[in-house]
Amino acid sequence: MSTRNFSSDDLTPSRRDVVKYGTASAISAAIPGSRLLAADTATVSGIVYENRSGALGRQMSDPGIAGVLVSNGRDVVKTDADGRYTLPIDEESVIFVIKPAGYAVPVDEEMLPRFYYIHQPAGSPPDLNLRYRGIDRTGQLPESVDFALTKTVEPQKFDVIVFADPQPESALEVDFIRDDVVNALIGSSAAFGMTIGDIMYDDLSLYRRLNRIIGQIGLPWYNIGGNHDLNYEAPSAKYSRETFKRIYGPPYYAFEYGRALFLMLDNVNYLGFDAAKTWWSRQVRGPFRSAASGFYCQRAQ
Repeated sequence: MSTRNFSSDDLTPSRRDVVKYGTASAISAAIPGSRLLAADTATVSGIVYENRSGALGRQMSDPGIAGVLVSNGRDVVKTDADGRYTLPIDEESVIFVIKPAGYAVPVDEEMLPRFYYIHQPAGSPPDLNLRYRGIDRTGQLPESVDFALTKTVEPQKFDVIVFADPQPESALEVDFIRDDVVNALIGSSAAFGMTIGDIMYDDLSLYRRLNRIIGQIGLPWYNIGGNHDLNYEAPSAKYSRETFKRIYGPPYYAFEYGRALFLMLDNVNYLGFDAAKTWWSRQVRGPFRSAASGFYCQRAQ
């Protein structure tokens, strides 16, 4: 099924779209970012704004930003002239802003970017008996899910630090990363860093300690999970990223920096685990011919 490429200032389906796709639900499924939703579709709304006040929440002095992309992982829409967006939402969604060039997203004390909102009222299913904590109950959806951005200067030429498959298996191996890699990178002039796949080697309880150590480099740090970052108690791929999502947010997302677009792709399709067999019974399929995940960077013309 083909999709229509919308112009920068129009996300409304045209008469041609209505004729081609028919119903509102079909249009929503066929055309990412369509404003035309079925009457019974649950939605989330909010504002993407420039945080001029420096406050934790939006203040009167913080204007909305037009033309920013926001996604629920399936649909993508642009904010209107006031910075407002509306997206379909279900009971297990991650809503996130796609950081535009020239803006920064907030980071936490571990330098992890906070550009998303998890909506999972029931939390991770308790009957999964996850070894590592999944998502807690998130409660009722807020009336407005807002995202703050801060204006910043981004050079067209920049450096990025990339960790590929560090996969420490124990606290001792986390120490190796600290002593042999992180200490040498503290004070780096790179724009940001990223770990692309296998952040851990199965022991997800070590995430927080590793994050604190990498955070000492002092750069925003983006992450993508690999085949060693899964909740193996999950019977299928659906709930295999519950711990990852709680710590890092959406398992796939995008952001812009300078004239480059970074697509962070989770290509690990977990097929289940048979505890009676060997480690290799943790079957995964990588559509991009790799068990780990990765990123794609495209430079704007």
